[in-house]
Amino acid sequence: MTATNPTGELSEGLKIPPGGSAVGNVLFQPAVRPVNLGPKPINGTWTLNTDDLTFGVRNVLVQGVILSRQLGPLLPDGTSRYKYLGCYKDAVAGRLMDKNNNLKLNNENGICQQTCVGQGYIFAGTDMYGYSCGIAVKLTTSTVPSGVLVWK
Repeated sequence: MTATNPTGELSEGLKIPPGGSAVGNVLFQPAVRPVNLGPKPINGTWTLNTDDLTFGVRNVLVQGVILSRQLGPLLPDGTSRYKYLGCYKDAVAGRLMDKNNNLKLNNENGICQQTCVGQGYIFAGTDMYGYSCGIAVKLTTSTVPSGVLVWK
């Protein structure tokens, strides 16, 4: 949360006469979240104080909800059937996914997830280049070589 014009609106040292007012714009822009996550409530505090001892310090609570884009097949409530689990390291010798659909330039997370559900798979994942769409029925430690599954 920040002032959009900190030197022009509600700037430090601004004098507002008794009975007067001042207006300023505040930008409330949380970081972008990965796709297919649930809503995340957040809040921030904007502190107001004056040289008027009867006013005191006032904290203004600003609340919001970060919404993630929902891609792929959707549930009746509008949320994605597939949830973001994280970013993992894969290895050519020990693939995490059972099958790879090389969708090339037509690939993105939503298309990969639609392909996955259409072929009866549970897990879907795109590579960092966006060409591969890996799909799997299950991911277990027995199918993942030691050290391959790494949380980034």
